[in-house]
Order: sequence, then C-alpha cells, then structure tokens
Amino acid sequence: MRTNDEILALARQLQEAADELTEAELQNIQKSLKEELYLGAKKFLNEVEQLYVKVVDLEVLFKRQKALRHSLGKESYQQSEEYIQLKNQVNYLLAQTNLAQEYYRIHFDFQTIVNAVLGQQIQMVYVFDDGSGPELYDLSGHDLLTFEASSSAKLNARYPSTAQGMQQLDLMRQNNSKWNFSLSGLKDTYKEVIRRYRYSKSKLKGGSFGKTAKVMWNLNDKWEFMRVSSEGDINEAYAMFVLVNNEKPSFKNGQEQNVHDYAMEGIQHVDNVSGFLQGDVSVNGIEYGIKSAGASVLGLKQIKDLAFAIVNKHGEFSVQDLQNVKQTLKAKGYERNRIEEYVSSQYDKILEIMNFDTMINIQYNIY
Repeated sequence: MRTNDEILALARQLQEAADELTEAELQNIQKSLKEELYLGAKKFLNEVEQLYVKVVDLEVLFKRQKALRHSLGKESYQQSEEYIQLKNQVNYLLAQTNLAQEYYRIHFDFQTIVNAVLGQQIQMVYVFDDGSGPELYDLSGHDLLTFEASSSAKLNARYPSTAQGMQQLDLMRQNNSKWNFSLSGLKDTYKEVIRRYRYSKSKLKGGSFGKTAKVMWNLNDKWEFMRVSSEGDINEAYAMFVLVNNEKPSFKNGQEQNVHDYAMEGIQHVDNVSGFLQGDVSVNGIEYGIKSAGASVLGLKQIKDLAFAIVNKHGEFSVQDLQNVKQTLKAKGYERNRIEEYVSSQYDKILEIMNFDTMINIQYNIY
C-alpha cells in the first residue's frame, strides 16, 4: 500500500494534469487508485472485525446499565451493588484500555485514505472560547475525544469543552499576510451573537415557540430573527469566516448590521451534510471539519458501509464511483437554520417576551 501522501499526489495528478497524460498513463493512475481503495477497505474491515468483538462486550455492559436504570429508577440505581460493578467494568474498558480510541482511529484512518483518493486533505478544526473570545485549534480527529454510551446503549464519542483539554492542542497559526475583514469586529460580533442566542434561549422555553432559540437584529426599524438549532452552529460560522477570509462581510459596520451579516452569511449556511467525504469548509484542496464543545463525531456506519461496497466490487470501485457517493451524501443534507416567517401574532409575542430593545442596551459580559 502507498502512503496517504503518495495516494494524494496520484489523485491530484489525475485532477490537474489529466490533459498532459497519455491514455496508458491515465489508465495506470486510475488502476492504482482503485487498488489503493480496495487494499485500504480490506485492511480497515479486518481491523474492525478484530476489535468489534470487544466493542460488543462494552455495549452489552451499556445495555445492562440502561436496564438497571429503568428497573430501579433514576434516584436509586447508582447506589446498587450491581451498578457499581458494571460502572467499574465500563470505566476499565474506557480508561484503562485503548479500545474506544483504537476503534475510532481505524475508522478515521480509512476516511483519510478515501479522501486522498479524491485528491482531498482532511483537517479537523476545533472552536473554543475560554471567555476572552474564540480561537481555532488544530484537531487530529481523535486525540480529544471522550467516550460514553449513547441513548441506544451504543459506543459514542464527543468532543469535550474543558480548557484543560485545549492544552494538548496547537493553536492554529494562520498563514494570512493580512485579514480581508476586521478580525476584531468578527470576534466582537461573535460575542454579541452568542449573547443574544443565550438570552433568547433563556426567554423562549418551549410552548408555541419550540425548542430552538433565536438570534435577532434590528435594521431600518424592523426586527428579524433566525431560528438557530444550536450554539455549535454559531461556532462553526465563526470558523468559516476565519478560514475563508473573504472581504465580505467586513464586520466593520454597526452592531446590528454585523449581527445580520453573521447570521445570513454564516449561520444560515451551516448544514448537516455528512462530513465523511466533504468538510464544512473547503479551501485550497483542504476539507476542514469544524467541531466545538459537545459535538459528536462522524457516524461510523457510513464509513463501514462504503468499505463493504468497495470490497464487494473486487478492486473495480473507481474514483468516479467515489465521487458519486460524495454527491449522494451532499444531496441528503440541508441548511438547518433559517429566517423565521412573519406571523404577526407570534412575532409580536416574541418581541414582547424577549424585550429586545432593553436587552440590546444591557451591557454585561456573558462569560
């Protein structure tokens, strides 16, 4: 098997210099990329099979914990001797062995191979705010993970939110000789958007307003508001602005215009497209996956499904086949934050409850 860098170089030669290659050279590169996909998929499935038996043992413990919680109730199950024993067994498998870390690592390694065949590099970015403003950190994809049982008693991984965890990561050094927008303006706008989101979340609690908080702004004496699914989407938008480094929005305008631009040019474009073959932001051949506190990792089933599909074609799964999978995954995604439609009675009620005219004039630090 070739290294990931060698695979990437082959794929980019196919993309960038195809017109300069002879037919024989073209076919040879295509054949080599098929072989790398096949070998990578076989290696991945063999490694998964070896570890999966142990993962199943762990998930059996999760299921027993869940059943105990249902039978004894939330108040008393943690005091039972059986639960304590189960907890010790789970903690041993998660903390004293590398089972979970290794299981996720082999999935991420295969993802890297597949993206290299597409001529893409993956870089995971973590957005973290320690209170002085957000920063981007270089994330390996699995070093920072914490492991737990999902609601269905399956092994699950998430990214933590502790400042201690950030100490092991490298602050991303931007290569920009200059920023095409106001970075300080972006940071200030991020803080204001977060403040309005949290304020909205504290005021609009369920009922006819649903569970989704709003980000609101007032331009030309007219209030508008966007439904925002999670705080993580605000973080992702921040990373998008920094990584793309466009001139617009400039974040050099007044606060209300800046909040509007942050929502419409950033938050609104956050989607739920699978990050397997496409990043949240694509810049110069790099697919950036953006994560923040509490985010879950890439679903493992789609990685395994693709590996089986590749192996089942016995070395004939092509780059075009992979592109087709990428397009299929993209077509299933959608942008999850949008401007609320104007409904007079609800609109007026939201403004009354939010009391945004007062909120905007409150000068306090949300951190």
